[in-house]
Amino acid sequence: VFYNHDSNEFIKRDFEPILDIQESGRNIYPTVHGYAVKDKENTFGIVNNYPTGCGFIENDKKQVQCFLMRNTQSDDDKGLPDVLVDSQKVTFKYFIVINEVKEFNERF
Repeated sequence: VFYNHDSNEFIKRDFEPILDIQESGRNIYPTVHGYAVKDKENTFGIVNNYPTGCGFIENDKKQVQCFLMRNTQSDDDKGLPDVLVDSQKVTFKYFIVINEVKEFNERF
């Protein structure tokens, strides 16, 4: 479920998993685990079942950069926000670079 800022509503969308990603939290979170997913031309990240901001690097369709978002209103580092909140309330703590995007035909 993603929040559409233009329509101010939550929208459920089906995604195709692209690549499993794992990354150390660098003392921010113990572990980061999730999937990069693709919806048509847009790429998003799912980290611990929470959405992240992802995008292709310099129009390179084989390399994706994902940002883990956290709610700046909660400074305890105990977890990610329950929903994808307004960008003004979210800060990028670090990013995950996916070196290769693998397409999957099957939906999970």
